[in-house]
Formats: sequence, structure tokens, C-alpha cells
Amino acid sequence: MGRTSGVAPTLSTLSLLRSEAALRWDTWDWDPLVLTGLFVTAVAWSWITRRFPPRRVQFWYGWSALLILALAVVSPLDYGAEVSFTLHMAQHLLLMLVVAPLLALAAPLGFLGWLRRQPALGPIIRALWSPVPAFAFYHLALFLWHIPVLYGAAVRYEGLHSLQHVTFLLGGLAFWGVIVAPEPRLVQATIGQRVVMVLAANILGWVLSFILAISERPLYAVYLEGPGPWGLSALTDMRLGGAAMWVAGNLVSGIALMLLLITAMRREDISGREAAERP
Repeated sequence: MGRTSGVAPTLSTLSLLRSEAALRWDTWDWDPLVLTGLFVTAVAWSWITRRFPPRRVQFWYGWSALLILALAVVSPLDYGAEVSFTLHMAQHLLLMLVVAPLLALAAPLGFLGWLRRQPALGPIIRALWSPVPAFAFYHLALFLWHIPVLYGAAVRYEGLHSLQHVTFLLGGLAFWGVIVAPEPRLVQATIGQRVVMVLAANILGWVLSFILAISERPLYAVYLEGPGPWGLSALTDMRLGGAAMWVAGNLVSGIALMLLLITAMRREDISGREAAERP
């Protein structure tokens, strides 16, 4: 691994990393801290499924999310994130736009209610799990970590990179937890408010992706230290990453809006039938 927990890697080390292939199948990351975190998460999900039995689809949502999470942080993609902005962006998109929504969809209703009743966690959950705080947390994490100084530090230092991933996941869980919340009593957010959240998130995603895609110079010095992956310049690599963010954001937002529309139509249909059945 090219990151370090204490001292920044030398220019020659980073140059060597970037001169090699951006994706190498012998570069799986068996970092004990990362593996421990994945193991604890898997044990926690196993306990949740036993204590609060989910629907079958939720069960598979949860395990699929954990599998994708493991691939994002352990597979050669994690190594590639050190040498390529595009691959680093792919890693972040998996965490925020795939893993987080799947985990939000997986959470059993009973477990969510149990969390809200906990003396220590309940107030935090209730404070974060509403439209404005969730939206703010998600986008603060997204934009702050793309400030060049913070981004470069996360690439160089393993501890900061792990913190970056944790904040992306927590922000994603807060945001998507509001969007997909199955029970209005748990989250005070109408379908209309959720639609506005998705549209606003998509617009902010466009802003960041366009900044990256149309920039006239590389913004992240850490990717200037050596030859680029696949022979790409650092500027081209960054622009490609910005384009990937734009495409992925549009795709996920489109799916979310479609599902929210279907939910609204179903609720209207149910309300119409109930009104028709009244004497």
C-alpha cells in the first residue's frame, strides 16, 4: 500500500506506484483495521437479522451492501484509488450511491424503531434523520473531502482515508435513510420533500462534477507525482472522474425519483380506494 499511518510517502514512492498499472490483481488490501471493521459490520448485520427479522429482499440488500463495501475497500480498486482520481471517484461512488442506499433499504422497520428508542443513540438518530440535517451532512462530507488539501491528505494517510470512507457512509446512510424511509412516523418527510432532496442533491452533484470535468488544470497535486495511470495525464484522469460522478449521480437520482413517483401513485391509489369504500 502506498499510504502510511504517520509519515507521508516520498515522491519516489508515489512515482513508483503511479508508474505501475492502476489496477493490479495482486494488490488486495488485507489491512487488519479494515478487515476488523468489515467483520464487525457483518456480525452486526447478522445479529440484526436474527433480532429483527427483515423481509427476504432486505436480507439480501444487506449482504449485497456488505459484499460491495468489502470489494470497494479491500479489492485492487483501493490500490487504484492511490494512483488514479477516476478509480478513487469510483470507490467513493460505490460507498455513497450503492452501499449506503442498499443499507438504508435493508434496515428492518423494527430495528429502526429500536434504534430511536435507545437513550444514547435515539436523540442523535432523530436529529440527523430528517431532511435538512441529513442533506447537510451528506453534502458537507462530499464537498469538504474534495477540498484539495483534505483530499490529498486522505490519499497519503491511511487513517484519514478510513475516516473519509466512514463519513461518506454515515452521510449516505443519513441521506438515503430519509429518502427510502418506509414509515412516515420514523421520518417526518413527505414524498414531495424527498423529491426535492434528490433533485437538489443531483444539482449539487452536477456542480462538483462540472468543476472537475471542465477544470483547466489538475486540482489534486497528489496525482501529479509521477506518470499517470494508463498513460493519462492527471488533468484527463480528473476530468474522467468528474464525468463518472455526473453519470453515476444522474443514474441513481433517476432511479430514486422513479421509485418515489411509484410510491406516491400507490399511496394515492390506496387513499382513493379507502375514500370510495367509506359510506
